[in-house]
Amino acid sequence: FLVTMSEQAHSSQSSQKPAVDDAPVVDASASSAQVCRRYFRKSHCAKGEKCPYKHTLTERPPPIAKPGPAKNHNTRKRRRAAERGLEHAAEAARRVLAGVGLVTDGVVDMGRVFQPMPTKLEGIIPWDQIPAAADIGAEVHPQRAQRKRWQVENMANLLEKMLPLYPSGLRVVDFGSGSGNVALPLAWRMPQVQFVLLDMKHHCIRLAKERAEAAGLRNVEVLQGKIEEVDIGKFDVCLSVHSCGAASDLAQMAAMKWRACFLMCPCCLGKIAHEHVSYPRSTPFSALGKEDFSVVASAADHSEELCESRQLCKIAVEYDRKLAAEEQKYEVWLTKLDPVEASPKHDVLVGVPQELLRGGTMLEFLGVQR
Repeated sequence: FLVTMSEQAHSSQSSQKPAVDDAPVVDASASSAQVCRRYFRKSHCAKGEKCPYKHTLTERPPPIAKPGPAKNHNTRKRRRAAERGLEHAAEAARRVLAGVGLVTDGVVDMGRVFQPMPTKLEGIIPWDQIPAAADIGAEVHPQRAQRKRWQVENMANLLEKMLPLYPSGLRVVDFGSGSGNVALPLAWRMPQVQFVLLDMKHHCIRLAKERAEAAGLRNVEVLQGKIEEVDIGKFDVCLSVHSCGAASDLAQMAAMKWRACFLMCPCCLGKIAHEHVSYPRSTPFSALGKEDFSVVASAADHSEELCESRQLCKIAVEYDRKLAAEEQKYEVWLTKLDPVEASPKHDVLVGVPQELLRGGTMLEFLGVQR
């Protein structure tokens, strides 16, 4: 009896509600409060035409105002903290650069920091003749391929200057080679030079080996491992293009160990912390301290932004590398890629042991005309 009464009561209540199928679709004159919110969130409504609310794309309902001063305040607080950190890094960089005589009236003398890049030989790499396997690759975006070709041409131009220093043969190690986008075109252009490609990633080395074999390059050797762990043996030139973080320092230190020349275009300065490298590396910059140097390097990691403070920090990090090599009796040329559009990270370090110059200067060696 109780079950029967309950069923009758339920049926009477449900008969008073309109069926969903019979619910009319609200016309276009419906207010914005009647717009189906699920339609905006999921791009559709599962009920379709059976939904009692309006479906429209003309205007999204205005967001509900929420008390958000705390969020805005935290955002402004983080921005002010970042600006203070950048100001501190720039001031530390300016102070240490002034200590080595590069700042005049609070302004860095760029003419003393950066030297001109040697004029590139016209058609130093005939890209229309190079094997497809050794080229940058057809699958790469044309703009990226052009930037990579500019980088290769710069390295080829500098490497050509070093060939007379080694009449008996030249062994070049490309540290952080990746799949060989820089070294393989150089190996095709200079068959008399032995190239060693070193990278810690297995798939990069495998791809580099496949490309070298497909291009028929017999002067290429590939090695997998970390710079500080692999026994490379004696070599003549260190090539390091966009080796991340401390890898550029490790490559430079390996070159100085064997009294080899180095061609470096560093990047990712915010990752320079490494157990095998002690920063700052040069004596004049030691007054900066490890903590402040880390702050300067972190700020320098975004030098592609048109910000004077970040560019100042980038100069400080690269000049520390320059001075560290000069303390080991190297002549070092700090310059830029030509054109600078070849990469946002376009600072280049060229180092040659003094004994190879035989009393000459880097200006004469590189054949630069001021």
